[in-house]
Amino acid sequence: MFRSNRAVDKSEIDALPLAERSAIEAQITDQRAAHLPPVYFRNRSNDLAGYMASQPWRKYAFDHLGNLRGQRVLDVACGYSMTPVYMALAGADVWAVDVSSKALDAVTQFANDRGVGQRVHTHQSAAEVLPFPDRYFDLSFGGAALHHLQLDRFVLELKRVLRIGGKAAFQDPLGENLLLEFIRDRIEYRNRHAVKGTDRPLRFAQVDQFGSQFNYYEYKTFDCLSMIAKGLHLRKAHPIRGWLHGADRLMFRAIPASQRLARFVVTCVVR
Repeated sequence: MFRSNRAVDKSEIDALPLAERSAIEAQITDQRAAHLPPVYFRNRSNDLAGYMASQPWRKYAFDHLGNLRGQRVLDVACGYSMTPVYMALAGADVWAVDVSSKALDAVTQFANDRGVGQRVHTHQSAAEVLPFPDRYFDLSFGGAALHHLQLDRFVLELKRVLRIGGKAAFQDPLGENLLLEFIRDRIEYRNRHAVKGTDRPLRFAQVDQFGSQFNYYEYKTFDCLSMIAKGLHLRKAHPIRGWLHGADRLMFRAIPASQRLARFVVTCVVR
């Protein structure tokens, strides 16, 4: 019942060379992307605003990034997320990077389906060794990205390729809640990944260390009481979800220590 779903024990992750980490993540993500259901691309809107509104953390991250039109955007460890396409539909030129070729194929397919294939450029690469010139990007985004990376190497690459004054926003699982960590690794639940690789949810100390290397940073936590809605399988537009997210905001503001119970953290930086 409590068998771990991890391919690599957390205690061993830091010792893995980058090439081995990348190979593990590529294999796992390739397998997931190869089994995407045919309806995965169906019924998805072209509206970035609607995409943002479906999750409070998205609104916070994209409010930080600002107007995307005419901007060069780096999407880090994009996986088979549709975020690169939404950003292109909003007017950005997007470079989507991941170690998984099949995930990048899925992104390309969706971009072509929505008519922005010429504005979504995919590159198979580890985020720690980006194949781009210095100060090439205006903005960067990563959904569930940082906790897969060697942060000390990635922060140097991000600072290299992001222009002075450029902004970045990253959403990641938070690892301060030990009960939540146990559930993530050992309890069966809906949409739980069958195998997890070299990912390790962030601690606040890591967020602070990462952010402090930029001219400005801030972070915000999301989802605690609102996890009830996930357990009840409520649709994203259900009003109870909104009430629970509002309760989270009040709780995190009134009792700062309660932020350690949160499911996600969004880290926003300015180069």
